[in-house]
Amino acid sequence: MSRSFAKSLCTSPEFQSTTAILQDHRLLRNRIQQSWLGFSLALFSLLALASFAQAQGSRRGSVPTTKSLDVAAEKAETDYLSSLADLAGKYEEAGDVQKASEMLKGILKLKPDAEVVKSKLKKFEEMVFKDNVHTLDVDAGGGWISAGVLVSKDKPIRIEAEGAYKFVTSDVLSPNGYPADDLIRGVVDGIPTGGLMAAIGKSGDTGGGRRENKDLPKPMFIGTHKEIVPKESGPLLFRMNVPGGSKCTGKIKVKITGNIVVTSR
Repeated sequence: MSRSFAKSLCTSPEFQSTTAILQDHRLLRNRIQQSWLGFSLALFSLLALASFAQAQGSRRGSVPTTKSLDVAAEKAETDYLSSLADLAGKYEEAGDVQKASEMLKGILKLKPDAEVVKSKLKKFEEMVFKDNVHTLDVDAGGGWISAGVLVSKDKPIRIEAEGAYKFVTSDVLSPNGYPADDLIRGVVDGIPTGGLMAAIGKSGDTGGGRRENKDLPKPMFIGTHKEIVPKESGPLLFRMNVPGGSKCTGKIKVKITGNIVVTSR
């Protein structure tokens, strides 16, 4: 009875119609699930592409441009120059003109046309000549003598001389001496006979009487005044360019200013 009923039920039009509806529903649900999966994959792909594009843009934005580097370089240079100027002012306040001058020279390396800095540097240089002064008397017939100061390579000094002395010939000479073309045996070639000359000795050299010119670097003519930039560091020596063995009477007063270190007075 139950089997016949089940069979008749399965073959009835109503049952078959209901079954078809259920199958259609399952098919529709599968299609919806497939569509949603496809939409999700598509959305994920779009988000991934957007993220990649943003990352690429960020990387491109992190690479500096020439213009931005120029701006950074200009700022660095301005900061550096400002620091040098500030240090120069502080060194000047501390009384260290030499270091203040070095700071200003650093500025001029980058800004060679900075007239304000040039003017300030010139003022500092003149202060060195004003503040550092040493005087001595040079015996006309005494040979090489130490000036009592040390000079430094590439640091300028000024020398001024005045007075008069005599040869045994009784000729009256100024610090300019005889003309350079009137040379006498025993004088330095190229320097006026009787003229004041200087040389840079070796460390510890104190002069000490007449010595051979070959023992010194080539002497330089000073005359009544001269500004020199030593090519070597060492003690400054003086001598009158007079013939060996000559008897001279009188002394020349010499003043030295500038970048000197006084070792004796």
